[in-house]
Amino acid sequence: MTLDQLQTAKKHFTIAAFDQRGSLAKLMGVDPASEVGIETLTHFKQTWMEVVSSLCSAVLVDPEFGLESLQKKDPKAGLLLSLERSSYDADNKDALPLMYDGWGIPEIIARGGAVKLLLFYHPKSETSAAKLEFVKRTYNECKEKHVPFLL
Repeated sequence: MTLDQLQTAKKHFTIAAFDQRGSLAKLMGVDPASEVGIETLTHFKQTWMEVVSSLCSAVLVDPEFGLESLQKKDPKAGLLLSLERSSYDADNKDALPLMYDGWGIPEIIARGGAVKLLLFYHPKSETSAAKLEFVKRTYNECKEKHVPFLL
């Protein structure tokens, strides 16, 4: 995966982000931990991928409910995959990002994706140094493995 594969022919990024998890489940009125919730979110993301992926330069999905949707992705659309667990509805914006067990940069590369990381940052936060170190490690691993890293 290269940055060029995430852009249009005119070098524009038209990335459709659909890596929402908790907020989407709440909007749809389902429990994301229940069997019905998992099925609903997974099916919804598959339908979304089938309809939207041909309209943009790339798509962003999560590993929790979005991986099955990759079967429906337009082959011309680039791919970004979330590295972190859902943070959009996080209560503590100072906390380090939560990570999935068994999911990381190698798993993203194996699926042909670029790495996306959402990170809340404030330079005066107690966790700012740890967050900077985390970003540096992630960046260096992506650079070493020749995969784009979008922060």
